[in-house]
Amino acid sequence: MIVSNTVPTTIQGFRTQFAARGFQPINRYKVWFGGNSNPNLPAISFYPETVVLPEISISIMTDEYYTTPRRIPISSEVSLILMSFITSKNWTERIYFENWMNYISYGSTQSVVGLGPTTVVPYNFASDATMTIYFYNQLNGLARTYNYYEVYPQSIANTSFDSRDTGIVSFQVMFHARSRQFGTSL
Repeated sequence: MIVSNTVPTTIQGFRTQFAARGFQPINRYKVWFGGNSNPNLPAISFYPETVVLPEISISIMTDEYYTTPRRIPISSEVSLILMSFITSKNWTERIYFENWMNYISYGSTQSVVGLGPTTVVPYNFASDATMTIYFYNQLNGLARTYNYYEVYPQSIANTSFDSRDTGIVSFQVMFHARSRQFGTSL
């Protein structure tokens, strides 16, 4: 949203114009995971310690036939989404992501006609989950949303414990997403 069509001629004018729109606080957000077909992974909201939004880029195809090479945009790509979670005393967050990764990796046991119980890993295990990040303004009103589709935790980073330190334990999860939609303010 542009406040004015006039371009500020001084740095102070730019600051004043920008400040009139307000700033996005760095610490007002929550993350919702849902749409997963596994009944052991219910829709849930978490408040990660940190969220690093992914790089978004345009994929290109190079046309080099009969002309100077031309780069043609063909799709967009979303890189990994990084989040850090504090480990609660019952490890709820860690258990949730470990179970989700096991579900993606090993599937579920289903009865198949003629074969009896067998492990099935269909492709849609990773394609049905969604993630929404809600960003709130300084008055705790919803400012923006980011929706990610076909999301799954690709890796859980190393977690360090140290008998010499005090404090809390946190762990990082890197999520893969196939696509994204930047939401508007509500």
